[in-house]
Amino acid sequence: MRNLLWMLFPLLGGCFVLNAATPILGTKAASDWYEVTPVLKPVPEVMGIVRETVRRAGFALLPGDGTDRIETDWLTELSTHWRQGFRSKLEIEVVKLEESPGRKVRVRGIREVNDDARNPGDAGQAQWIPATFDEKQKQRVGEYAMRVHQLLKFKLLEIQ
Repeated sequence: MRNLLWMLFPLLGGCFVLNAATPILGTKAASDWYEVTPVLKPVPEVMGIVRETVRRAGFALLPGDGTDRIETDWLTELSTHWRQGFRSKLEIEVVKLEESPGRKVRVRGIREVNDDARNPGDAGQAQWIPATFDEKQKQRVGEYAMRVHQLLKFKLLEIQ
């Protein structure tokens, strides 16, 4: 009986459990926050600069909710190869600094990978999983966030 249990154990592991547990493990692979600080410009001006920079980076903005937070729509890049197609989006926040006047602008990226092996180039059949399941994509989760962060740093910290 004990031998039977030890033989079943390997069947419970591996790809089957990983694929079945993927939705349970989370739906986001988010990068660290990249911060621009201290920004001394007024909030409406900062939000205008952030929106324009994000649009120029190729992202479509989701409708604002009236807060100092911006979220973009997914920017999708499909590939004909398995797990090389991905989609990315950005989250941007303007946060008041506690210890000094001004604010900081925080940017982070979220990336998901297309796990559909049959038709990886078809957006309608895409099966999105967090990018952390693929070693190549895991390293690139914050790629767009870093780009936008650098652009914002130049625009927000220039002569204030």
